Amino acid sequence: MEMTLCCCAATLLFCQACSATPKIHPRVRNVDQRVLVGKSELIAVGTVTSVDKLGPVRWVGSSGGPVDLRMRRVEVEVENILRGEISSGSEKLSYYFWGWAGESNTFPGGRPWAEYAVGERYIFCLDWELDVLRSTVDYFGSSFPVLTGRHTGNNYSNRSPRIERMIASLLLTPGEEFNERYFSDNIHYSSYNAWYLAGKTFARTLMNQLLGHVSIAIREAACFERVFRHCSG
Repeated sequence: MEMTLCCCAATLLFCQACSATPKIHPRVRNVDQRVLVGKSELIAVGTVTSVDKLGPVRWVGSSGGPVDLRMRRVEVEVENILRGEISSGSEKLSYYFWGWAGESNTFPGGRPWAEYAVGERYIFCLDWELDVLRSTVDYFGSSFPVLTGRHTGNNYSNRSPRIERMIASLLLTPGEEFNERYFSDNIHYSSYNAWYLAGKTFARTLMNQLLGHVSIAIREAACFERVFRHCSG
């Protein structure tokens, strides 16, 4: 009898978990940054507060071969809305995405593809589907890491006329509460995204501003980018 009750309870919990999972299908396609930004209905800046895995693993075909995916629900503390709207007065949002189900296929640093770290800040590119928010694309990633800390003010809101330049500025303009060493060590990622989104001239202007930063580490990293990498010339 106890075994039967345990099995029934486990089945009930599984069914409740499945019913709480939205019926959204994976979007496994790799798009460039400009297409990602252009297609997204909601673009928000915020810090991840939790990531929960939902439902079973799903086998999905892709241009690079089959991949095993699992849905996640990501909770975000919102700082800025760059495009679109969320509930009036809301400072939080949650969205769903299909991420890599295994432990391999990692970016430098050992983090799985399209995986998000609690406590880190990103620019999230999202769509509405079935009355919930979801990532514009799955697996390959639908966000830009923000290594420059918190930004406030109307320069980083729906009022800005050029969202590509606004994102580039967020990626390369130090704000509040940022780690100078972490930013300088990884500036090439931000530099590449800024260059690809807003163009070389605008990215170079942002990099030139960093050449006068009070941090020696940031000045040296900006100088290297300016001379040898994406913002050279």
